[in-house]
Amino acid sequence: MTTSAWDLSPVAIDALQERALAEGLAVNAEVRDLSVDPLPAEAFDLIYVGRFLERSLCPDIENALRPGGVLVYQTWVAGKVSDEGPSNPDFLLADNELLRLFSNLSVRYFRDEGGLGDLDQGSRNQSVLIAQKRPEKGP
Repeated sequence: MTTSAWDLSPVAIDALQERALAEGLAVNAEVRDLSVDPLPAEAFDLIYVGRFLERSLCPDIENALRPGGVLVYQTWVAGKVSDEGPSNPDFLLADNELLRLFSNLSVRYFRDEGGLGDLDQGSRNQSVLIAQKRPEKGP
């Protein structure tokens, strides 16, 4: 199994490589701008996106999943209950937006708590989606 990790930040990639080396993990980590160097089609069984939002990349992310592949996407929401995360609305999700951005995938888990319940518990400031690309149909 090969694990690839990409980030625009050389600092983040260096930290990841150091951590992977210390843990004895094989990680292909590189600085990469996905808007310039897009993901290959149907190349991944699992894609994790954390605390990042560039809506124009969502179709490429979906297309990069193999049939049956899983997407785990977690990022900041506009309805945050604290100052945690970005303040620029371009990088904040609207209510249920992940469901719309990845509407072609089958939802396996979705969480977007916002202001419900005890605001000191849970992942209030982020939305989480786990979704699966439909497997190819056989003959």
